[in-house]
Amino acid sequence: MPEPWTWVEGTIDAPPQAVFEFFADDSDKLTFLVPQARVVGTPEREKLPNGGQRIRLRMNVLWRTRELVSEDTAFEPYSLLRGWSRSRTLAVEGEKRFIPTAAGTHIVWGSHMIERRGLISKLGVFLTPAYGRLSNRIGLLRLLARSRAALEVSPAPQAVTEPSWTAARVAAPTAVPFAWMRLAVFAVAVSASLVLVLTFQVIWPPLSFTPALQAVGFLAYMAIALVSMQLLSLAALKIVPTRLPDRRKL
Repeated sequence: MPEPWTWVEGTIDAPPQAVFEFFADDSDKLTFLVPQARVVGTPEREKLPNGGQRIRLRMNVLWRTRELVSEDTAFEPYSLLRGWSRSRTLAVEGEKRFIPTAAGTHIVWGSHMIERRGLISKLGVFLTPAYGRLSNRIGLLRLLARSRAALEVSPAPQAVTEPSWTAARVAAPTAVPFAWMRLAVFAVAVSASLVLVLTFQVIWPPLSFTPALQAVGFLAYMAIALVSMQLLSLAALKIVPTRLPDRRKL
């Protein structure tokens, strides 16, 4: 079952044509946009009737190599990109809208999960949906920040064969406000549940020695952790913005 959309936005100091073309084929920019990823081999590209592309590539992330297929389902030059990406375990739909402004291009970027395979992946989003939305929002804001840094390149000299977005000329991406809350929510929820369970064991020692009660204690620990993550994530979603701050205001 498709999950709700997550939307972020921000302004890039570059014309819509440049921004659109940057995102129209970002397969050669993955190592910059996602530093922990590395493309293995040469991506396969197929031109589609709508003007977009179908791209198939192999990507190494955290010591694992996986195949990724992406396809443009809507390709309206300089105004709209929509499409999906699919790996062995996940399928994601995304959309980017490009709006000309006096400051450059305002981009509205959204994505949502349309398919999950694997029990752990499905169970995680079922038990803590708010934490999933928080992670998605922060992840999209970070991608937008790195994309903006790549497009707002400095005028430093570069080699003729060097891509215009090369990381050597790119300023540090804008920091995502309150991005630390994703890790903080997880750490606080786990710590709070552990403290509560240990407190129960001190108050009622049999909880530590009887196997049946130990199982009850473990289930209570998991329940407290999940409920805490959900509540803390809901609070964090009120704090973490959906708009990336403009660079000139920092």
